[in-house]
Amino acid sequence: MDAPQTSKPKPLLRRIVKVLFVTFSSAAILLAVALGVFRLLIGQIPEYQAELKAWVADELGLIVDFDELDARLGLAGPELTFRVASLRGRDGLGFAEAERVTLTLDAFALINREVDVSRLTLDGVGLTVERDADGGLRIGDYSLAPTGGTVIGSVPAEVEVVVNDGRLRYIDDVGNAWQFDDLEIEMQSDGTRLEVFASMRPPERLGNRIGLDIDAAAVGPEAAVQAIDWRLAATGQAIDIGALAALVPSAGFSIGGAGDVEVSLSGRGRAVAAANVSVALGDVVVGTGHAPYDRLHLAAGWQRDNGDWRLQVEDVELSRDGREWPGDSRLDLAVAYGDDGVRAVRLATSFLRVDDLRPLVEQFPETQLAEQWALFEPRGDVSDVDFSLERLDDDWNYSLDMQIDGLAVQQVAETPGVDGISGHVRANSGSGTIDFASGPFEIDWPGLFPRTLSLGALSGAVGWQQGRDVVRIFSADLGLGVLDGQVRSSFDFSVPQDGSSPTIDLEATLDAVSLEPAKAFLPTAIMPASVVDWVERAVVGGRATNAELSFVGPVRSFPFDDGSGRFRVAADVGDVTLDYMRGWPAGEELAGRIEFVNAGFSARASGRALTNRFRNGCCGHCRDTAGFGSMSPSTN
Repeated sequence: MDAPQTSKPKPLLRRIVKVLFVTFSSAAILLAVALGVFRLLIGQIPEYQAELKAWVADELGLIVDFDELDARLGLAGPELTFRVASLRGRDGLGFAEAERVTLTLDAFALINREVDVSRLTLDGVGLTVERDADGGLRIGDYSLAPTGGTVIGSVPAEVEVVVNDGRLRYIDDVGNAWQFDDLEIEMQSDGTRLEVFASMRPPERLGNRIGLDIDAAAVGPEAAVQAIDWRLAATGQAIDIGALAALVPSAGFSIGGAGDVEVSLSGRGRAVAAANVSVALGDVVVGTGHAPYDRLHLAAGWQRDNGDWRLQVEDVELSRDGREWPGDSRLDLAVAYGDDGVRAVRLATSFLRVDDLRPLVEQFPETQLAEQWALFEPRGDVSDVDFSLERLDDDWNYSLDMQIDGLAVQQVAETPGVDGISGHVRANSGSGTIDFASGPFEIDWPGLFPRTLSLGALSGAVGWQQGRDVVRIFSADLGLGVLDGQVRSSFDFSVPQDGSSPTIDLEATLDAVSLEPAKAFLPTAIMPASVVDWVERAVVGGRATNAELSFVGPVRSFPFDDGSGRFRVAADVGDVTLDYMRGWPAGEELAGRIEFVNAGFSARASGRALTNRFRNGCCGHCRDTAGFGSMSPSTN
């Protein structure tokens, strides 16, 4: 006998799916009907549009003026769309226009019979940012000056704000307009804090893409600009630096080039507290008439703390005019302020090529630094620099330690010019030394020498001391290559602060030198003209050895007719041709000893005149070289 058959129960899952389907279908139908009625009411009852406008102003703190109103069901919930709209803050100040403004309502809040906006979407928005002649910025009717309305208080709280396909128009301080397209923004505010992520496509010559990241916090929605803490980060790829600088034409900074830039700024109100910059640029041209920087890569950080600030530059890679800086060059500059201005400066840097700084310095033509730079045209390399400057009461104290390599400065007025000086500098407010380690170099000193002198290696140390009444410059053993000889010298040069004559105590020796080219080393600017003419005419060829120089006394009293000092040059000479007096036969193959003492000259030599040969029998003397024409020669 078969058992009775019973029907199988329907699976539980199928029952649940059916119930949910019926429920959601009913809800969707009801919601669609409700929205259809809603759209009909909005489109036909102008009074309701006015009430809706007032509700938006109350809910979001925004006044939305629009031409058309629409409603639909979106994926995120019911949406209200205002077409051809303009936006104003709660204070009535306008800041943007948009093709569409869409309010997305919180569906879960609707279930609880509450109306909350979860998202504000602006499509085709247009923003205008203007910069005035004083550097202030305005967004629409909102000024970023402390007395103006603040945008942070106009962003709806607890609502996600999205901008799609926007346009940003920037008008600089001389009226030039710049259009940034494809503006995309995501913005969130809780009433006291604002976060913004944005990107845009700049004008073609500015680069490919610019991204912004802004984080600002205020005391409250009505906070003044000074009370807003903010952070801004921006990135740009293939940026045209010249076009970027043109955004602020009043700055007067002339620069060109292209590359990638990353910038982050933070601060409070209009004051920047910190900044970080990373650049990778090529073919950078600063100013006019200078070789470009072929490559410039660096990372820099700047920060301010209670008025003091510090700049750190690292990982510098710079090449210009075929020369590269050492890798990983760095710089650290700190400035401290007191109640009456700067009180301390500290600079440390691993390397600086001085001539590569000139294009930058010239961008600030009104500064004293730029004026001095243009006069002296410094060149060369400095490294391992440690410099500090500190103000104590009314005095400034400094200390400096650095290496110099191939340093050069242009001759200006009475200041000599040099080219090729190398060594180690240690100095402070009271004293200092330079330990020279120079190869061949040049000196241009028209106040002493008629033409630029080419000198050999320079070694030894020169020191100086700043006293109460006098400045001393001295050296115990200075070596200098002159032509094919070597000079060893010691000196003590004192410059009184009362304007009286400097004094000198100089002793020097020269082992050997050819006389003809040595004429260029005579200080003709302070020698009597007759002496210069006589030396140029009379001394022909020959060679000097065992030369000695002694110069002791007040410089302005030279040639010491009053007996206040002594100037003496003596040397052994050989194979000299000397036309010592017009109308007399020249002495040839002369060998002997010559000596200048103050304004006088004497010589004793052996040689030949005409066909006559003499030995230790020719001498000449003149008590005053200004009267060389009356010099008395004699022979034995």
